[in-house]
Amino acid sequence: MNGKVLGSIAAVVVVAAAAAGYFFFGAEKKVMLGDIELYVFVQSTTTPELAVIDVAHEELVTRVRLAAVPDVMVVAKEPKRVIYANRATNSVHIYDIATQADDAVITLPFSPDNMVMSPDSFMIAATDTETGQFGAIDIEATLTAAREMGAGTSVFTPSDLVEKKLGFVLEQTFYKPSKVVFSDDSVFVFIADSLTGILSTIDTASGAVLDPIQLSLHVGVVDDPDGDELSALTRTPDGLYGLVTQNTDGFVSIVNMRSWAENLVLRVGRGASRAYGTADGIYMMVGNDLDKTMTVLKTDPWEVAATLPAVAGVTSISTGFFEKLAYVVSNPENRVAVINLETLTNDAYIDLPGGPGVGIADADGKKLYVPLHDSNSLAVIDIYNMRVHKIIPNVTEAPWGVAMASTNNYCH
Repeated sequence: MNGKVLGSIAAVVVVAAAAAGYFFFGAEKKVMLGDIELYVFVQSTTTPELAVIDVAHEELVTRVRLAAVPDVMVVAKEPKRVIYANRATNSVHIYDIATQADDAVITLPFSPDNMVMSPDSFMIAATDTETGQFGAIDIEATLTAAREMGAGTSVFTPSDLVEKKLGFVLEQTFYKPSKVVFSDDSVFVFIADSLTGILSTIDTASGAVLDPIQLSLHVGVVDDPDGDELSALTRTPDGLYGLVTQNTDGFVSIVNMRSWAENLVLRVGRGASRAYGTADGIYMMVGNDLDKTMTVLKTDPWEVAATLPAVAGVTSISTGFFEKLAYVVSNPENRVAVINLETLTNDAYIDLPGGPGVGIADADGKKLYVPLHDSNSLAVIDIYNMRVHKIIPNVTEAPWGVAMASTNNYCH
């Protein structure tokens, strides 16, 4: 059998497999990547790989293999690195898209199921919801230590965090610390505690736990065994205020970050999820899952501007088109509600061909990228025209999160 016949058979097999819905997420040919701001990164929840999407051409560039499944993922703009955590190996990885390899792997004494990045993108905070442990990693210090160790991936142990001054792990534990956020200047970390209704405050330079901020919203362990009743703190863009929502009864606590105290409490809707904000700071928005509504809060003065029909099961709220439109993504409903922030009306619903994960808007507020978890694809939504512009198929297995170096999203 000659080469031409073999090639024809192979082509038929590939075409037939694609037609039948079978895709191969195997090893990719290495593709040289450019600046990190040119891409959208899509996280697989089942496979140790990362899908890389070209923003300009709206197409899959490659899938890069990782050392472990990226259970949590963020993108650091300044160090130009993708940072991901893996719960099974208790590890945080600092990944360089230029070399397509880990610069450093930090092993923690706990399983990091939650990870957030500081606004200046130089520090990572990680927590273990089950054990209540908290740790912080200085990205730049870790990269410097890795360079000093030479070529290849540098591996750091929990003791290296202190000895090499790469970060710290607190001895104090917290009640189900999944609600974590940095201050706007990256100096402090706040952890919302549903059991006591306090915001624990951690100094990121020293690791000291400072005086907490007491909220009037808390329920106790009997009514909130999973620690989900209070949301994470969401800062206003100017950093002057922080918002914490109470889920069941639908209240939002507004904290003055200068006076370190709760200013007032407003009623939103039942099943209130965390607050999101417009980039210009005029509005804050809360999705109310049980009521299938979205409450728009005006920030000057603080008041409820409107509560509008929306969706349940909110995974994210993103804004765009000069902050005039808000996109409320629902996983159980497989659709997106479009809220007009000028007229304070629900302008549209956009149906999606799959269950959406967490969406993210580009820096210009023109496109919204939404991974479709059960169809292995990525939806690209035209924000201005309120429609699905493109579905990029066969992106990665079971995608949930997406990340970009520059985004219009403002949720913390």
